[in-house]
Amino acid sequence: MEQHATESLKLSPPHRPSLFGTARKRIRVIKKVRIARGVWKFISLDHIGNRYVWDKREGYYFLEWWDGKKRRRERAGLTPNEALEHCI
Repeated sequence: MEQHATESLKLSPPHRPSLFGTARKRIRVIKKVRIARGVWKFISLDHIGNRYVWDKREGYYFLEWWDGKKRRRERAGLTPNEALEHCI
């Protein structure tokens, strides 16, 4: 009886979520820089075509996206390479 139960579990297809109806999220890379003593500001990075122009000022890179009506941000690192690794 146990052998029959395990065989039926192997035959059932794995659950896979449908890709239809899910929107692809657009993620932006932004940077938080210090503009004065104790004052930090988020700045947008410039683009040339589809590529970012990396800012040379010290600061932290963040990923930004919208989740419904709520804006989300996540710290992505100190360097452009770390920020791009988080995008993947």
